[in-house]
Amino acid sequence: MIDINEIIEIFNNYITEENCNLTITGETDILSDLSLDSLDIMQLLDDLESKYDISFLDLDDFYDRYRTVNGLKGAIEELININTNLVGRKTKNEY
Repeated sequence: MIDINEIIEIFNNYITEENCNLTITGETDILSDLSLDSLDIMQLLDDLESKYDISFLDLDDFYDRYRTVNGLKGAIEELININTNLVGRKTKNEY
């Protein structure tokens, strides 16, 4: 299980003058509370993908889940579990 504070630490890099009084929590709405533009959101997601060695595109319902910090945390944990399970499986050609 991922410590939410690790994720919040990454989010803190995106605090601007406009939202400098905001305390980021699990319930923080990424789009409305942080007031990020699309480029910042893409960079934030890229930072999270790099840190956890995942790709959000591997989730079919990612765009329904990424609105809050808790939603992203759940998506990251699910992707880590998927990747862990895939590493342990053999392909047909390996048998």
